[in-house]
Amino acid sequence: MARAYEKRNDSYSVDISTITIDGYRNALKVTRLLPGRRLLLDDVDGRFDRLKRAGVRDLAELFDRLSSRNGMRALQEATGIDGEYLVVLRREIGGLLPKPVALAALPGIAAPYLGALASAHVTDTRHMLDAGLTSEGRKDLHIRTAVPFRVIEELVRMSDLIRVNGVGPAFARTLLDAGAGSVHKISVADPDELLAAVNEAMGRQGEIKARLAVGDVEHCIRHARQLPLVLDLDR
Repeated sequence: MARAYEKRNDSYSVDISTITIDGYRNALKVTRLLPGRRLLLDDVDGRFDRLKRAGVRDLAELFDRLSSRNGMRALQEATGIDGEYLVVLRREIGGLLPKPVALAALPGIAAPYLGALASAHVTDTRHMLDAGLTSEGRKDLHIRTAVPFRVIEELVRMSDLIRVNGVGPAFARTLLDAGAGSVHKISVADPDELLAAVNEAMGRQGEIKARLAVGDVEHCIRHARQLPLVLDLDR
């Protein structure tokens, strides 16, 4: 049977097999969790100690066990941790493994450009990042599709940003507009400076009610620092 988590060879996401149970426990304590996931902090030390005693060594192994009904049931029986907690834990870990987003979901990209890219079999953020990792790749895609080089670079940057946990299509555009247009830029950002730039960009976009707190950008920075830096821009 195939494992739920297979280590990627292309460095697209965090290699969760390198994250220990203790390391993830400590990360959870400082993560700005969604309201429905804050139960993960309830007796977090006790529960994670029980996971360790059950032989769980790293996050990849935990994710695998939680990804099947039988595996979750066995872990429940071995640790005494309730099923609701384990289900929510699996969802939180899954957030470290980004799924590609359709390019059509990214704001501000004209339909004719999307059509031209689709004709080159580039339809989602994974395709876009793979095609545009390097300057040569971006130039080639520009030549093959006649999509303006500026638009190609915007799409590549947003495709890189989508890899960060908590960054969706709209926020990727906001980060780009705020001058934080790559995982590398987020990883080296000062939280207060990034927060000010993001809230200023949101104001320009008319998203006044959606202003963020410093904890939101700190979460992005922490996760960006875990990701492999694959894009040749900003370095």
